[in-house]
Amino acid sequence: GSGAISAGDAVVQYLVLRRDLIESSSSSSVGRVFAQGCNAAVAAIWENKDDPFTSLYCSPPNLDSMRKVTLEVKGEVQMVNLSAKLKEAGIAHKLWIDLPEKLPTCLSTKPYPKSVVSSFFKKLKLCRAAASSHEQKASWTRSQTLMDAPKWIRWCSMWQFEET
Repeated sequence: GSGAISAGDAVVQYLVLRRDLIESSSSSSVGRVFAQGCNAAVAAIWENKDDPFTSLYCSPPNLDSMRKVTLEVKGEVQMVNLSAKLKEAGIAHKLWIDLPEKLPTCLSTKPYPKSVVSSFFKKLKLCRAAASSHEQKASWTRSQTLMDAPKWIRWCSMWQFEET
């Protein structure tokens, strides 16, 4: 394909974190969970760097408007089941395995048109990781812009890859 999509069908990258790891982490180690999410997102892009939607997503005109949807599952079983479901459907993704524990901590899809992958994620909740008490009371919506996302998501979205 040419990478062309309809104007109303944004290219997005889905990122899924484990709620049990976020809740069991101290405030200083919750950053590790977020870092692993960034690792999964970067790895999913790099492993699919020649894909037309990945190229479109990471193209210079789109770098400042990358869209990620960050969701959560309850724990390891749900993460592994989601990964298997995506694999069975041919949805390219990276299941991040924390070493040396060999613990699946998060997953990220490669960039896809939202219409292609949204159905796999519609039953999951938006991730509210490390939110302040004020933010926890706020109602998040799926239409929230990247600028409203936590800083680490904006940071992950700034990565740019080039062949050397």
